[in-house]
Amino acid sequence: MRLVSTAVAFVLVARLAHAQASVEQLARCAAIPAAALRLRCYDTLAKPNSDSASRSTGTGMVPTGDEVFTGNEVFMEAIVEEKPAVLSGPTLQYPELLRQAQIQGRVLVQAIIDTLGRAEPPSVKVLQSPNPGFDQSAKSYVLKALFRPARLHGRTVRVLIQIPVDFRLKP
Repeated sequence: MRLVSTAVAFVLVARLAHAQASVEQLARCAAIPAAALRLRCYDTLAKPNSDSASRSTGTGMVPTGDEVFTGNEVFMEAIVEEKPAVLSGPTLQYPELLRQAQIQGRVLVQAIIDTLGRAEPPSVKVLQSPNPGFDQSAKSYVLKALFRPARLHGRTVRVLIQIPVDFRLKP
């Protein structure tokens, strides 16, 4: 495993040596938690600068500031300057059977937050859950919540985020 990690690191260094990526762009890629998406981010930085429009947004990768945005692009949370945050949300509905069984946990929900601060329904999905009984309540919470929209270069943009939804019983 360690040998594979070292080999991947050398490949990335070789690719990025030819790219003109800034330290900030590299740091933003490094901050992406999912390994596959992080590698895609590094790959976009490694592409030649002549094709700057393809380096950005349709894949949610690192924008350079030279792009013309259509408004339909989806950005990675690590790329935007102002991250989305929950402004208001409904009361979280704790599933009664799980409450009686005293089961607690954190559900990780992925969603695209639009430019108005709402989760796009087709994009909402559960990535991780301690019990399937929590899933529908967590998705419902995210769909009804209002978020502060993400911003990039002063404009609101769509962004793919992961929202932790905690189900805790009060003592």
